[in-house]
Amino acid sequence: MPKLVLLWLSAGFVAGITIAGEVSDTASLPQLGVLILIGSLCAGILKKKDHQKGFFFSLLVVSLLLGMLRYQAEDSSLRSGNTTLPTGENKTVTMQGIVQEPTNQYIDYSETKLKLTQYRDENGIWQPCDAILMMRLPANFQFKYHTQVTFEGKLTPTVAADEKPHTVWLKRNGVDYQTFYPTISYVVPNSKASFMSILYQFKTRAYHLLQTLMPFPESELVAGIVLGIESRIPAYLQNAYRLTGTSHIIAISGFNITLLATSISFFCNRIFPYRIGAVISLAAITLYTLLVGAQPAVLRAAIMGILAIPATLIGRKVIGVHALTI
Repeated sequence: MPKLVLLWLSAGFVAGITIAGEVSDTASLPQLGVLILIGSLCAGILKKKDHQKGFFFSLLVVSLLLGMLRYQAEDSSLRSGNTTLPTGENKTVTMQGIVQEPTNQYIDYSETKLKLTQYRDENGIWQPCDAILMMRLPANFQFKYHTQVTFEGKLTPTVAADEKPHTVWLKRNGVDYQTFYPTISYVVPNSKASFMSILYQFKTRAYHLLQTLMPFPESELVAGIVLGIESRIPAYLQNAYRLTGTSHIIAISGFNITLLATSISFFCNRIFPYRIGAVISLAAITLYTLLVGAQPAVLRAAIMGILAIPATLIGRKVIGVHALTI
């Protein structure tokens, strides 16, 4: 058996995703499931016979097939499950939706993510629907979490007919349609308090506090580093960081999670027993991940932090490569 087995298996999983994405004719989900079952049985037999090389190779093949299965499952979910709405340059639709995230305000415009609940058909009758929409409006428009919005506009699918869904960033984030500068008819604010609404309110107040205490663009830079709000960072400043190879500074990454966990653990361990301090650190990492937006890079860093804290509690050495592959 080679060293860093988990790293090799993770590489096989990623290779399976890559192969499935590049090859047009791959096995279907049931076929991949059968192949994975056969590979697992072979690995079990080779393990009993103590054939280490064959056992490792079988695991590598199973990891490759699991990666292909992961791609096929994600591709199938992206292509189905949402309501098909009328689109086209000459088709204007009246829709109603619920705000899923607070409005992102950019320098020249704002964008709001909504879950569409119903639309008005050609006969003027409201029909139920299930789709996610990204709505672009002028910069002064801002909607809070779970606000109900009724509007009229033209819909544009995020995925063109000749595109693969996984290659479109908006589609990978669950957005099915876009609409640009629609006419807003009614706005009904959310009257019920929820955990996410309180969390978003805290984030908004923290952002406004940064804008009050610091000048522009320093306030936007700190907001990007601490709160994950990068929408109003000037383009020239983003380009400067990109050209100098330091753009990772303004993105939420493992550095932020490590700093948060280390700081909280340091102070909590001075007041509480180590186990209680570890639980508080885990809760803080979870809340911070939800606060800044659970993007893949943030989730990866949070998982590594969550794995590292319990490992130290049970006396296990934390291997960064293993945590990263998980």
